[in-house]
Amino acid sequence: MGILRTCPFCGGEARMVNVEMAGCSYATCTICHAQSDDATQGRVQAAWNRRACLVKLAFMNADATPKNTTVEVASEAVPDVMAWYGAYFAGDRYTVAADGRNVPMDQNGEPKAWPPNPAS
Repeated sequence: MGILRTCPFCGGEARMVNVEMAGCSYATCTICHAQSDDATQGRVQAAWNRRACLVKLAFMNADATPKNTTVEVASEAVPDVMAWYGAYFAGDRYTVAADGRNVPMDQNGEPKAWPPNPAS
């Protein structure tokens, strides 16, 4: 059995649990009790140890309180988070930066292109 990385949620120690009657395993955190889906040990280890590429989104909203909000999300979740923010704060004057770079938005507050072109 390979090594499990620490918990992606709390940093706690992870351990592999074997369910012999079902013929599968799952990973679980000894602190917060987060757990993976059940599968073979190799698949569980690969899924548990995989980490998403995080993007820091900074929303600067002239019409809201607080004016600045920052969240870290997986890169693939950026369009959904921006769509939610755009719907929730419809009509507000705001801009969004991803990892310090301005994100061009359409009229609905969704990114015009994601991921952004690195040359722009």
